[in-house]
Amino acid sequence: MKDRLEQLFEAQAELMEKMGIPVVPIPNFSHMSLAEFPWLAEGAMGIASEAGEVLDALVAARQNKPWKANRADEEYQAEFIEEVVDVLFFVLEVCILVGLEPSGLMATYRDKTRKLHKRIEEAQNAKS
Repeated sequence: MKDRLEQLFEAQAELMEKMGIPVVPIPNFSHMSLAEFPWLAEGAMGIASEAGEVLDALVAARQNKPWKANRADEEYQAEFIEEVVDVLFFVLEVCILVGLEPSGLMATYRDKTRKLHKRIEEAQNAKS
């Protein structure tokens, strides 16, 4: 049985295939031409663009003025979550394009989390 992260990667690969984006890792990553592999640049720009939309959705919810007829809180939250998922689409696409598989993503995430915990502990100890 596949875990949820593997299922997300598979669903993204299916979507990429439908859009005509090759579902193969880019060879020679450090020597590639963005002109030759525009999908990677588009994926990175998609992450940035959608992250901006996450922020826009958050700002819109915070500007919910009581004297105006506004959307319900649930509507703001649903829009915010949808934008977060849009970021995830592009993150998964970039992972697939650079050959980062679910197990590699998890290992890198865990490694980075350990480093962040260590930095936080060191900063807290420095304050003591």
